[in-house]
Amino acid sequence: MFSEIDIRWLSEVFPSVERPTELFPPLVPLESGSGFLKLEKLRSNIRNFIFSDRQTDRLDVSGLAQDFGVKPGFISELLPENPEHSGWILTQNGQIITRLQYDTLLNALRVRASEAPISRSEFIDEHGISNDVLTRLVQECNHSNRHENTEAALDAILEEFDSPGLSLIYSRAYRHTLEVDVLKTCQEADSPYVFEPRSLRGCPPVQFLFKIMEGLARTEWKTPKPGVRRQGETVVYTPSYYLAQQRDDRIDKLRDGIVDWVAVRDLEESQRTRSETRQLVEEQLGDKVLILHDYILSTSYLKRRVAAIIADLDGNGYAIVCPKGQSFPSTSQLSLTKEDSDTLLTTLMKMIMEDWVPSGDSRKLKIVVDYIVRDVFLEDIANDIVERAKLQARVSWGMLEYPGLEWQVLLQEKEDKSPNIIPLLRRCVIDFDLKTTATDAFRSETQKLRQEADAQFQALWHQRLMSKLQLYQAGIEALADGKLQEELRGTLEVHLLQNLLPDVIQKAEKRSMIRDKAMRRNVDSFKAFLASAQTGKDPPKDLFAALIAALETFNKRQKIKPISEDELKKKKESQMHEMVRSMREDNDAPRLFLTLVVVLLSTRGPGIVYSTGKFAPRLLKQLRGTMDAEQLGALETVKDAVKAGKLSTDQKASMISMAESAVDQSQ
Repeated sequence: MFSEIDIRWLSEVFPSVERPTELFPPLVPLESGSGFLKLEKLRSNIRNFIFSDRQTDRLDVSGLAQDFGVKPGFISELLPENPEHSGWILTQNGQIITRLQYDTLLNALRVRASEAPISRSEFIDEHGISNDVLTRLVQECNHSNRHENTEAALDAILEEFDSPGLSLIYSRAYRHTLEVDVLKTCQEADSPYVFEPRSLRGCPPVQFLFKIMEGLARTEWKTPKPGVRRQGETVVYTPSYYLAQQRDDRIDKLRDGIVDWVAVRDLEESQRTRSETRQLVEEQLGDKVLILHDYILSTSYLKRRVAAIIADLDGNGYAIVCPKGQSFPSTSQLSLTKEDSDTLLTTLMKMIMEDWVPSGDSRKLKIVVDYIVRDVFLEDIANDIVERAKLQARVSWGMLEYPGLEWQVLLQEKEDKSPNIIPLLRRCVIDFDLKTTATDAFRSETQKLRQEADAQFQALWHQRLMSKLQLYQAGIEALADGKLQEELRGTLEVHLLQNLLPDVIQKAEKRSMIRDKAMRRNVDSFKAFLASAQTGKDPPKDLFAALIAALETFNKRQKIKPISEDELKKKKESQMHEMVRSMREDNDAPRLFLTLVVVLLSTRGPGIVYSTGKFAPRLLKQLRGTMDAEQLGALETVKDAVKAGKLSTDQKASMISMAESAVDQSQ
């Protein structure tokens, strides 16, 4: 006899294998190493477990291996063959559905499928099986029923229904029963009947019921076919004669203008195509309707629509013809195809032009998207956009900013002002290139403002600088004393550098006249020259001549035109009158005397002499030969009084009178 130790030793000398092979003896070692099982005995025990009438629990390979004390590989190799119709199932995850469980599942499937459609997912969840196992069960049911080939067996054959989100299994008998119930109800119906699934045998889902009734409409009902349509969670059946009655009633209402439109699908019958339905309506109604692809509109409605469009054209300048996304006609929603929309638009345009009474070019019409618009309305849109572009240019100019046309801002302002015609506006922008129009207007207005600024700068430059400078130069050059001329040029040079030039540039900058980049460069360059001329290390020898040359260069770059003789004459007259006026308000005796001498000299020669008080006596000498002895004597008397600080009121009055007389005589 062998002891337990001997048995363990024998077990260890056996080859280390997981499953039986041809070379392996018909003994299966226990996993514990304490003994062996006969191979055929183990195979028989496994089969008994699977086909036992008492095995109600579901098995698995690992559990059987543990029960028999062997490795799972032996169990897998020793299982019976498992082809289709073998009466048991080994699932992909190693579970074993025994013969008893297999028969129980088959019976549950047959019974429930004969009573109502079964949801695949619900049956799988309820019985804890996979979709593959359920498919195997359905195949087994149908195999056995077809093999039996009796009427009852054939009625028990299972069929399947699939739609998005729903998969059903049902018996042929259930389908026959449901069809009989539906047919009976339909035969008794004399008006549309609503089938509610919950009221039918087995409470079939609405998708399944609709498919069944569609099949009946194709195979069981004779022509003319009834109507079958799904409505929410119900299916509506409409008898064929009722459909014909409805069709005729709709056609009559179209002809009489009681209804505005009818969808072609509402007039269709199963034996007629859509094209045949439209032909039938055309034969019956002729020109009383407009037949589109999907809709039929009454002529009376179209006439009312045309009248409303013409009223809108007169009142608003535009009218909506084929609005999308709106109720059109007013009673319901029409979803017009492009073909139908184009046909309707063409028909309405023809009718509008027949009723439209032209009155000049302002009554011309255009089609823009789904609108009919008058030319004058389009012109108003374009003009308004142009004005908005100009306004934007002026605002930018006033803010000293030059970003160019902000088109989206402009368009948004326009849309905010006219929210009802935004599609029309956007189409007009494309069709009539209004963005380019607005851009051109913006640039034109900016250019106009720039030209105005240039003109204002030139006027300021003439008035505040060049006219005075030319008059002062002419006045100095007319003097006979060369030395006095040089000294007065030096005085004028200082006045030019310290007063005239800084004053005119400051005023131009303050009034925002210097906008152009080229002008800004020229002005900055000129200012740099002035600063260098006054404080530079190497000033020009003849500063006055250099200033005149710099001014000529600046004027040429800025295209500042020379002052005409006529303008210069008017400027001199104006300045002379201003000097006389200032004398009336001036109580400074030396200044009064200087002004009088300058006025007398200027009225007797070209230009105006620019001078300070210290040159007054020498300027007085320049008057000799141009005045009589009495006048010169009076001037000498006044000069002495001013020098002594004893100028009387009468003497002041005589000075003013002498200046006024000289100015009046010079004109």
